[in-house]
Amino acid sequence: AFAAACRGGDIERLVALLDPGAALRSDGGGVVRAARRPVRGARDIGRFLVGVLAKNPRVRLAPAATADGAGLLLVADGALVGVVTLDSRHGRVTEVWIQQNPAKLTRWPRLLPDGG
Repeated sequence: AFAAACRGGDIERLVALLDPGAALRSDGGGVVRAARRPVRGARDIGRFLVGVLAKNPRVRLAPAATADGAGLLLVADGALVGVVTLDSRHGRVTEVWIQQNPAKLTRWPRLLPDGG
């Protein structure tokens, strides 16, 4: 549901899935653009995610199990460009972590779905 709401640009659905006090953090390693400070609050996180994906239409989301729990792979042109992990409590997402640091993404290539 989270991936569908992100890709569909459905901010209201994202807000409903997020805890009102949720936080989003991202790591681009100084190489890839990322939010410098945490994004806080369901509505701001929803707008941030929809905006980022709208600016990057090549990126597709693929559900994946990560060592950190439920996640989404960000795949562009068959290459892994990011990993999103989610933490939830009481049925709502409380934490969103986006890893886009190329040096750290080398830990996840085995998760890349066949066909990219």
